[in-house]
Parts: sequence; C-alpha cells; structure tokens
Amino acid sequence: MFPINVRIKDDQYTYRGKTYEMPRVGLALIYTFRVLPSADPETAVFEMISNETTLPYYPFPFRFEVSYRLKQNQLIVSYKIENKGSDTMYFAVGGHPGINCPFINGRSKGDYQLTFTESLSLNYHKISNGLVQSSEFPLLNNENRLVLNDPRIPADGTGMLVTDMPSRLIGIGNLNEPSFLSVDLGDFPNVNIWSNNRFPFVCIEPLVSHHDFADSPIDISKKPHMIALPAGDIKNYSFTIIVH
Repeated sequence: MFPINVRIKDDQYTYRGKTYEMPRVGLALIYTFRVLPSADPETAVFEMISNETTLPYYPFPFRFEVSYRLKQNQLIVSYKIENKGSDTMYFAVGGHPGINCPFINGRSKGDYQLTFTESLSLNYHKISNGLVQSSEFPLLNNENRLVLNDPRIPADGTGMLVTDMPSRLIGIGNLNEPSFLSVDLGDFPNVNIWSNNRFPFVCIEPLVSHHDFADSPIDISKKPHMIALPAGDIKNYSFTIIVH
C-alpha cells in the first residue's frame, strides 16, 4: 500500500490549494511495476517511478522499490521510498499479507488463534469504511493469544488498528498448537488485523502511518500521521513472514 494506507477521508486531499483524488489502497495497486535485475537468485525486485500516470493523483516525484527475498524459511519484504523532488513529500506505506486458515476437515475460525510474544493488555481502533474511528475497543486483557472467532474480533472483517504495537511478532496457528506462520513487524510500528468469518484467512498488515481518521484534515501536509520525507531523502522499511 503506497502512498496511503487503505484510504484517506473522502478519497481526496489538497496540497498547496489543489485537490487530488486518491484511489483506495493507493497507486501501487494500479501501477505496473518494472522488474529489476537482481544479483541474488533468491530476491525479486520491483520498481515504481512517478510519471504522467501518477502525478495527477500524487504531485510528488518519487521512486518506490519493493523487494522480496527468500532466506531459508523466511520471506523478507522490503520497501525503499525516495523523494526525487525539491519539496517535502508526504506518504504512508504498508504491507497487505493475507494468511490462509483453511476451512478443511470441519475446521472453522474457532480452530485458529493469533499469538503474541508476551501477555499484553491493549486496545484497538476500529476501521469503519476505511477510516480510523476515535473510540477504542479491548483486544487483549493480559493475554498472549486470541481465537479468531473471539467476539472481540469483528466478524464482518472490520479492521483492528493497533498503533505502536508492543508485540513485534504476531503468529497464526491451529488452536492450542504452535504457530505455523508468523509476521515480524520489523520497521513497521503499527498493525491492522482483520478477519471475516465468511472467508478462510486472516490479514496481518504492517503499517508505517495508518488510515485517515474520520476527522483528519484534508491538507496532506497537515495530516499528523503521514510521514514527511525531505527532498532527496530515502526511507527503508522491512517486515518478515516466517513459515514454521
């Protein structure tokens, strides 16, 4: 997800007095990336560069690189964002991994659990219509696991945003068994978790920044959760998917 996380309010924003539309999930979804050569046969690298297609949506010159590296039982996902312009650039970036929890052999959501690295007490912000709501709801109460059919997890797939997530490793596994897969949040401070009872998967989405709040300012330079990248600067972020 780049240069926004899921959605900005009203799907538009202003910059220096001009209004821009922004598709949900951002521009990376509708852009055909260029495949770059890689000296490492275990790594695939993709490049997105601002052009006449992106500028009507996003007036900042940029280079966005995505790499996927296999290292034994790990998939390392890395993002590199470069501000190629002469002004400060405002962006968000995030992953969108969905993890299979198959409804086979009579299994349902109640047969899978999320696990955390320690017992935690924390709340989440509900994501409604792609926007962060100000009210908070309980996620964990001195717990280190949560069954996917727990009533605290919205059954309709509504997102659960946790900012500054203390548990840097979030696992998914069969009930009362070790996790079969984990997401190491790495450089991503926030996470959005969602799971719809009708479908056999759970999404664990590492986020830098997050969705707009329902009352976020329309000027992109005044959205406090967006990352401000000075002219010529580069930001690098990585998270890791671990198959156990």
